[in-house]
Amino acid sequence: MVNLFTERNNMREPISKTSTMARAAYELLIHCCEKYFVNLAKMFPELCPDDERNICGADIQQIKSILKYRIPNLFKNEYSPHSMIPSEDDEFDQYAALDLIEFVAQNMVTVVNIDYHSFFRHHHIRFTDTEESFDEFQRDINGLFEMLGLNYRLTENKIIERITDTDALIEEAREMDSKIPEEGVRQLISEAIVLYQKAKPADNHLATEKIWDALERLKSIYVSSDIDKKRSAEMIIDKVSQGISSFSQLLNEEYLSLTKIGNKFRIRHHEMDKIDIPSDDFYDYFFNRCLSLILLTIKSL
Repeated sequence: MVNLFTERNNMREPISKTSTMARAAYELLIHCCEKYFVNLAKMFPELCPDDERNICGADIQQIKSILKYRIPNLFKNEYSPHSMIPSEDDEFDQYAALDLIEFVAQNMVTVVNIDYHSFFRHHHIRFTDTEESFDEFQRDINGLFEMLGLNYRLTENKIIERITDTDALIEEAREMDSKIPEEGVRQLISEAIVLYQKAKPADNHLATEKIWDALERLKSIYVSSDIDKKRSAEMIIDKVSQGISSFSQLLNEEYLSLTKIGNKFRIRHHEMDKIDIPSDDFYDYFFNRCLSLILLTIKSL
């Protein structure tokens, strides 16, 4: 999207960022997907009545019939059961819209008009192997996300990811993957990041649990028949602090603090006496605090 005059000249209030979708935003995203239904014609072809060897578009009813099974929460309009736009009295599921975006992105192909059938007033079409239509769809969807202040993006892998304020930290973790000295730690960090970037905020809990598991496993990296977990953690702190007592004390306190958080709050343990975490903001804070300590440690190991 080309910036307008007031956008180019910083004359607008910043858009508030959120992961919660308003009804108007939901409808705009649904309409954008509908605009690209023609690109699903290879999977759901509408055949020319004069010559069924020719495809003239996408069969919209067939698409909606499949979607009722693949994404049932799209269809909540009590008065128009075939509509993906809910009535004012109906609730809507914002994640159904994100599912629809992924469905379109993952099944679309580029369509080219080849000739015009004047009697039926439609074009016959063919398909190409290019990603031209997906690229356009991706720009449109991500442009809407940005305009609406929604913390999501459609990636090159054709999935929706949540945008966070710590994307640079996530990218650093990915770049350091090959430097992680133990396969189990590497796997836990990778799984945690995938969960953390999922669009559904509820996955933050699982992501935070995974990253805490990674930290606990990392603390035991030097464990052997002669070295227990406590001594392993001490060796790690000594290596990371480079023998500087002030940093050794700081790191020791941070490791102890995160261990206490993991034991006190409902992160790694789920007994009745654990403290529930009230919002996704706290999960974001815990996740990134723990990941920061892990990356600092890995750099030294």
